[in-house]
Amino acid sequence: MRKIIVAGNWKMYKTPDEAIEFVENIQGVEAKEHVRVIVCAPYLALPAMMEHVVKPLEISAQNVHQAEEGAFTGEISANMLKGIGVGITLVGHSERRQYFAETDDIVSQKVSRALSEGLEVILCVGESLVSREEGKEKDVVSTQLYAALSGVSSEDMKQLIVAYEPV
Repeated sequence: MRKIIVAGNWKMYKTPDEAIEFVENIQGVEAKEHVRVIVCAPYLALPAMMEHVVKPLEISAQNVHQAEEGAFTGEISANMLKGIGVGITLVGHSERRQYFAETDDIVSQKVSRALSEGLEVILCVGESLVSREEGKEKDVVSTQLYAALSGVSSEDMKQLIVAYEPV
């Protein structure tokens, strides 16, 4: 049976202490076998959450850099995430595309890097309100999907979740 995925992105909210409190409060919540619950947390909260997390909750990073390593101040690599036990990352979030000028090509590189390093990817795609009002939503989303998935093998597709995120 296909699993239902419920994912929430904390954006730039919650300190590490607040994140631990959340994880402790959710412990013991009964989850259905066919439902995955994922929280996409800020980088600084990830190590603390990974130490306290219990099923059904899963923890995801909000972003990952496309390079294996290098002089990329303020960025984080897939291996760094794996090193603290994080196995999932968002890629292509609308805010990254808008505020950090992440192009479809950059998103594609990030997807490829994350998958090649063994991370599961939550790929965000979606059109803007303007594109939707102009009737271009299908073109925008299909362009994002084709770009992000170019070079992704059918085997790697099993490690990919597509999140439709119209803005």
